[in-house]
Amino acid sequence: MKIDKDKFTELISQSVLGALSESEKKELEGILKNADEEMIKQYRNLFLTSLHLPLTVEMHEPSHRVKESVLEKIRSMQKENIKDGKNASQFTFLMSQEGKWVKHPVEGVYVKLLSADTQRNYGVMLYDVEAGIYFPPHHHSGPEECYVLEGDLQVGERILTAGDFHHADADSDHGMLYTKNGCRLLIIAALSDYYPA
Repeated sequence: MKIDKDKFTELISQSVLGALSESEKKELEGILKNADEEMIKQYRNLFLTSLHLPLTVEMHEPSHRVKESVLEKIRSMQKENIKDGKNASQFTFLMSQEGKWVKHPVEGVYVKLLSADTQRNYGVMLYDVEAGIYFPPHHHSGPEECYVLEGDLQVGERILTAGDFHHADADSDHGMLYTKNGCRLLIIAALSDYYPA
């Protein structure tokens, strides 16, 4: 199958921006199945570049009212978390309906950050991935732990399903990942791989 590289560049650019139609998603999936190493590298580089886009936006200080509202919410959560005479600051709770799902640069992928430890450079995240999604090749600067909560995830030749676990060593590279039916994953990994400084 001959691949039109200009069309491929257009599709991957729209993909990382979340601007593909359903038919374009299927077209890109077909191209990725037959892509050569150079094209996979191009997709990976564009994907990694897109992760840095939020860092280019100027940060603004929230208003006093917003800041006080957030702090009041934190204080009320700390009061609720005091159990058995222990210090509430030692515990963090995030109930299932709390937290924010954030759209990932890969179309059809959503992430909820559950916990982050910047001093030890690790984060605990939930990934919600729609059916038929290809996740581009990527590098792990630190170890990654992946537990499949629901659905399926193809890693190399293996297909993981609910209850299966996968570990990737630090300084390792994943090839293309794929989910046929969609999946929900619990990921513990180097925070810098997911939220570059």
